[in-house]
Amino acid sequence: MKYRVFLWIAAIASFAPLAIPVRLAAQAVRVYSIAKRHFTTFDIRGAGKNQGQGTWPLGVNSEGVITGYYVDSGNVGHGFLRTNDGKISKFNVPEAGKGSNQGTIAASINTAGAITGSYIDSGTAYHGFLRAPDGKITRFDPPGSAKEPGRGTLSQSINSNGDIAGSDIDINDQSHGFLRTSDGRITVFEAPGAGGLGTSVAYGLSINAARTITGWYYDSMAVMHGFVRAPGGKITRFDAPGAGKGPLQGTMGASITPTGMILLDDSDKNNVSHGFLRSTNGKITRLPDAPGEGKGIGQGTYPSTISSAGLIAGVYVDANGAFHGFTFDGKFHDLDAPGAGKGAGQGTVPANIGPGGSVSGYYIDSGNVYHGFLVSP
Repeated sequence: MKYRVFLWIAAIASFAPLAIPVRLAAQAVRVYSIAKRHFTTFDIRGAGKNQGQGTWPLGVNSEGVITGYYVDSGNVGHGFLRTNDGKISKFNVPEAGKGSNQGTIAASINTAGAITGSYIDSGTAYHGFLRAPDGKITRFDPPGSAKEPGRGTLSQSINSNGDIAGSDIDINDQSHGFLRTSDGRITVFEAPGAGGLGTSVAYGLSINAARTITGWYYDSMAVMHGFVRAPGGKITRFDAPGAGKGPLQGTMGASITPTGMILLDDSDKNNVSHGFLRSTNGKITRLPDAPGEGKGIGQGTYPSTISSAGLIAGVYVDANGAFHGFTFDGKFHDLDAPGAGKGAGQGTVPANIGPGGSVSGYYIDSGNVYHGFLVSP
């Protein structure tokens, strides 16, 4: 399973309704010092402690404020906001469902503190939301987005101006990209050549301040190709050297910098992943493979986010199918959270890079419970 797909599947697998009041909520916090780095791990009070439950930090802004969601003991999702001094507020979209696998997923936050994500209603359809810094929530769906179970709007990323990028799934299970500008106008787009599974916008930092967007699309043979959408709407395809040409192989755009450099990864002919950088002139350079990565199907190196300073974070999957976090600045630095499990589908998953090279994300323990972490240099 591709890494960023894993992130959203984890989000889709468990959810929770939001409660409008924004009040300080307690958290269980532990601090560790490992190899000159400080790991802070945290669990939102109310997060479930069984398999598939717990705390998922997904977005962080330049002020070090983290957003994400937690899944309670009833498998309902709830959004949260964690300030840089460790204070936590919970929130819920009022229309979010309150049943199992329903609720709210907060995905991305900008410097002003505006948050975007998706909520799952009582009929298990997905809808986008924008939470303003003052707590006001606006719901939205692109034209044509289905309101059927398991379909709808996946709001992925918000830029510094309040523009939002994401994907929506129609009644035919085809995905389409969308741009929602800060004034509320929504433009749906399709990459030229997109086939049955359609066009997907990357999670996290997939839109920059210029409104340049990255992601990937599937052609008629279900091969993936990366794309970049310019502010004027022109879409350019790109493929990593050596990317596989079979179904569910190919290239995925992962993250974009303010200047338009794109971090991407591929799935090669053996279904092993590798990382690449695409410069603003279109040149694609392969990154080194992480030491310790596995060489089997679904294994390899999955870079997921890049900072404006060029620091890269991601995960590699070892021969046992376990996840290991890393940063890359010309050299690999392991980020394995204390308490992370070592079995298949367990381990450490960095989600975003914050101020000064800090990294936030989540880890999965040996009982398959999710926990948040923040690591500082």
